[in-house]
Amino acid sequence: MEALLGLRRRGNPFNLSFMTISQIAMLAVSLLETTIYVFRSDIVDMPNRPKDIGPRLLDSYDFIIIGGGSSGSVLAARLSEVPRWKVLLLEAGPEETVFSDVPALGGGNLRTNRDWQILAEPDPGYCRAMEGGRCFFPQGKLLGGNSVFNGMVYVRGNRRDYDSWAQQGNEGWSYEEVLPYFKKSEGMTIDRLKNSPYHGTEGPLTVEVPRYYAPITDELVKAADELGIPTEIDMNGDTQTGLVRSQCTMRRGFRCSTAKAFLRPNRNRPNLHISMNSNVRRILIDKLSKRVEGVEFDKGGIRRRVRVTREVIVTAGALKTPQILMLSGIGPAQHLREKGIEVIADLAVGRNLQDHVGIGGILFLVKDPLTTVLLQLNPIKTFLDFAIRSTGPLMSLGAAENYAFLHSRYSNASLDWPDIGLYSKTITENNDGGSLLKALEGISDDFYNDVFSPILNQQAYGIIPTLMRPYSRGTVQLRSADPNVQAEVRPNYFSDERDLDTIADGAKFGVMLCETEVMRAHGCRLNPNKFPPCAHLEYPSHEYWKCAARQTSSTIWHFSGTAKMGPPTDPEAVVDSRLRVYGVSGLRVSDTSIMPTIPTANTNAPVIMVAEKAADMIKEDIFTEELQ
Repeated sequence: MEALLGLRRRGNPFNLSFMTISQIAMLAVSLLETTIYVFRSDIVDMPNRPKDIGPRLLDSYDFIIIGGGSSGSVLAARLSEVPRWKVLLLEAGPEETVFSDVPALGGGNLRTNRDWQILAEPDPGYCRAMEGGRCFFPQGKLLGGNSVFNGMVYVRGNRRDYDSWAQQGNEGWSYEEVLPYFKKSEGMTIDRLKNSPYHGTEGPLTVEVPRYYAPITDELVKAADELGIPTEIDMNGDTQTGLVRSQCTMRRGFRCSTAKAFLRPNRNRPNLHISMNSNVRRILIDKLSKRVEGVEFDKGGIRRRVRVTREVIVTAGALKTPQILMLSGIGPAQHLREKGIEVIADLAVGRNLQDHVGIGGILFLVKDPLTTVLLQLNPIKTFLDFAIRSTGPLMSLGAAENYAFLHSRYSNASLDWPDIGLYSKTITENNDGGSLLKALEGISDDFYNDVFSPILNQQAYGIIPTLMRPYSRGTVQLRSADPNVQAEVRPNYFSDERDLDTIADGAKFGVMLCETEVMRAHGCRLNPNKFPPCAHLEYPSHEYWKCAARQTSSTIWHFSGTAKMGPPTDPEAVVDSRLRVYGVSGLRVSDTSIMPTIPTANTNAPVIMVAEKAADMIKEDIFTEELQ
């Protein structure tokens, strides 16, 4: 809330108490919501929002889906297409807020009751510049999940990502086999791509370009052209190496979450029940038959149990799904016994954690008004642009307005399988008034004051070099058998030295863009304030960027792999190629947990594809069983 007002934790000019600041922030949010209700009723869309089933829960359902995020929303919509199947969607949080539809305001859900607010365990290898040395991992706790506050970037990944899944023994997951599921969900509106064989136009997930870009966006495209980096490509087409403006999950300029795309159109189906604020404790499994019987969850202070007649599908994400599975007796046997949990299936749940980690806080100063300095915005013009014309800074992404996939020196460029992502941001740690990104990223006061305070409110843009195919693997483990206690998350960033070298090499691209004639004409220069722990190193240099990566290790929220899909011969496999959990009947997982290796992409589009494919596999399996 404090971040919404641009109030800093230090240097409070009005000497306001924290309570006063919180009250003002709450008032600001209330006024913002009222403004949207009055002036933009088209995005409020109250009549079409899903309703909570409340006390009308049935005793049993054919399917119970745990988690109403990107995957769960898709599955609920697709399985309820069969009228005779009763489907229950359990979501731990509430519905979307009205202001999260506004592209620039999605971050307002972070660090609220709509965010699990997961903190990684401290480790000297990463996140050293964060408060307490702990990485902050936002995770959606609301209908739509992370699709409600992510960067809205629509990118699917590389052909070789999915061919690799198939080569690892996962039948049916090659690129040619998953492409139809990407197209099935997609409602492409960009004219030049509508007739592409790589895109679909009839799906519920609308894809378009933002209504507003900060001017620096075009300049970075020109800089890439100067460097010979391709810019006129479709990242979701036949090639991936290049730098482009983002394709986004938007509808008429506003956020198109999976809840908006898949749940709202189907809210009146009598066989689809949605239960919000329902915190799952465990999956109920018969110990002898190893057959799923139902789900136990808390709602409104009441412990509830609902039976299932066909399947439970876990779609809680790569950090929460392993916790639910382990609480239910599915996971590494020794670990479960240590927590006093009876073992149902001894599987490698919680291992193989992967993420796209970047170097945060790399800023470039410019002399011209090309970026979004919040305190320099004209509030009246900004509001009118938003309320009347659906344009202006409130309609911008603020982050990832450009993105690139490029090759480090350690990658084979001839394969067109980039190993570096490059994301630009026009709202930065310094030009946001000093509190928005600082609070959301969890940057420590000392680090912020050394690196960003000296350039506060100056024109700047950020570049986040990002590791796209990490070698390092992390873990998720139980801290306690109590489902209300956060699991232990250890991402183990840079535990493999190859990752550190790759990401450091990727940082050079940001510097190269700044050094082009296009950007030099705008007075582009790297922030002169070095990261203090790295100040003894040449700036910039490979060794400096390696040091920097361990300071501002920046998650891109793409957690994957903790319930790995693989053949029975894979000792780390948790689910088979049809996403069925080994050793337990009537249980599947359908979220980023199942990804054997993380794709070269933001993971929202890939996990929607996984859910589309999962829904078809479930239908095939059930119909085949009924015919026998």
